[in-house]
Amino acid sequence: MDDDDDKDSRPPIIHWGDMGALALAGGFSLLGLYLVLTMLFGGHPLAILFQEAPKPQPRALTAEDWNQKQFTTQPGEVVLSTSMARSAGASFPPVKDWASLRITLERGVCLGSCPSYIVEIAGDGSVLYRGRACVAVKGEQRARIPSAAVRALVAKFRDVDFFTLRGRYAGQVTDHPTTTTAIAFDGSRKSVVDYVGLDAGMPRAVAGLEDAIDAAAGTKRWIGEEKDSCRG
Repeated sequence: MDDDDDKDSRPPIIHWGDMGALALAGGFSLLGLYLVLTMLFGGHPLAILFQEAPKPQPRALTAEDWNQKQFTTQPGEVVLSTSMARSAGASFPPVKDWASLRITLERGVCLGSCPSYIVEIAGDGSVLYRGRACVAVKGEQRARIPSAAVRALVAKFRDVDFFTLRGRYAGQVTDHPTTTTAIAFDGSRKSVVDYVGLDAGMPRAVAGLEDAIDAAAGTKRWIGEEKDSCRG
C-alpha cells in the first residue's frame, strides 16, 4: 500500500484554532442575520447596543388620591383641577339626626384686645354663648335661631369640603388669636384650628365660615365693640 492511500484513509485533522474560528464566524453570521432582519422590520442595527432603558409609566391617580388631595405627579404630568374628579362637598356626609348636630366656634385671646369666647349652635337652633375676655358680656347667654339658618350653616361647611381640610393651619407669627371651628353630627366630628391660617394655605372660605357662624348666632350683641369691651 502506497503512502497516498494511507493519507486518504486517515481521518482529517481539525485544529482547535480552526474550530474556534468556525464558531466565531458562525456567531457573526447569526448576528449579521439578526441585524439584517432588524433593519428590514424598521429597527436600527445599533439599537440593540445603545438602546435606552424603558421609561417608567406615570402612576395613575386613584380615587383615594383625589379624595384626599394628596398625590405627587410624575415629570410631564399635569393636573388641572381636582374638581374634575368630584364635585364640591362630595366627601361631606348628609346629616341624618339633626338633634345630634353641634356647630362650635371658639376664639382665643391675643396680645391685644381680641374678643375671647365660645359659641355653640345646636341642630334645633338653640345657641349657647360663653364670654371669656375682652367681650361686653362675660359668662353664659342663650338664644335661638331659625332652623333654616342652621341648615344654611351646614351647607357652608359642605361647600368648603370641611371634612377634607387639615386639622390645623398655623402661620409663622406670634401674639395672634387662635380660632377653632368644629362640627359634629351622627357620631362624626371635625375641627379646624386657624392661627393666621391664610398665611399657611387655609382656604379663604374657612375664614368666611367663621364669620358666618358669628353672624348666624348673633354674637355681636354679647361681644360689643372691641375698643370698649376689653377690660383685662
